[in-house]
Amino acid sequence: MIATLATLLVAQTIPASAQVVYPGIPESPATTPVAMVTHSVTYTLSKDMVTLESTTGLKNTSNRAVTLDLALPIRGRQVNWAQSQAMRQSATVNGGAVALRHGPIARTEPSEAEKAKGVWAKTYERLDRTAVSFKAGETKSLRVKFSAPIGRAGLDGVQRMVVYDTAGGDNWSGPVGQFNYAIKYTSDIVLGVYAALPEQGWQIGQTGAFRRAIGFTPAENSVLIFTYYPGGFDRIGDG
Repeated sequence: MIATLATLLVAQTIPASAQVVYPGIPESPATTPVAMVTHSVTYTLSKDMVTLESTTGLKNTSNRAVTLDLALPIRGRQVNWAQSQAMRQSATVNGGAVALRHGPIARTEPSEAEKAKGVWAKTYERLDRTAVSFKAGETKSLRVKFSAPIGRAGLDGVQRMVVYDTAGGDNWSGPVGQFNYAIKYTSDIVLGVYAALPEQGWQIGQTGAFRRAIGFTPAENSVLIFTYYPGGFDRIGDG
């Protein structure tokens, strides 16, 4: 039986050595009468890339028309040039493709030692924006697709890491009604799970991980972090 949580997700710390770029819950730049009724995320892991599809149900809870300047975040830590160039994000509203306005990139300069390791941005942030209009009481479905090279963490980058930014669940009209988060993989991709943070609420198996929150309210800078050892190591001996 899948556990459900009415939760305030506390902030987690991404390891300083991690090289990862990641998306997050759609953000409202200001308090709005639009409620995030549902938000469902599915990550699919492959050897070198991660793909994400999310579906968000948004409802205008007011009796007046509302136009929302929606922001889709991409953030990163210790981002290398290849990660910055290979990431992709797109969106549809009610099945129709929308044009995303890529915001300016905000990044901090890495140290000389970090540059020598191939780091292009110590921290990275870009907000992709689109205007979404609602009639009074109207509900709309937002779908987002994202792909990027899989993050690396741990000693010499041996571990792999997937991160999802949940701080964008704030500023909506009330908490997120239901938040479903899934990671799909196969045993040859994930040899073993190192950590799933925050620790509570996960269901983890050989082909995936899942957590669900009801009445979800994030803390500032809160993220979900899934770190694992990849499969595909060469066999030693004849076993």
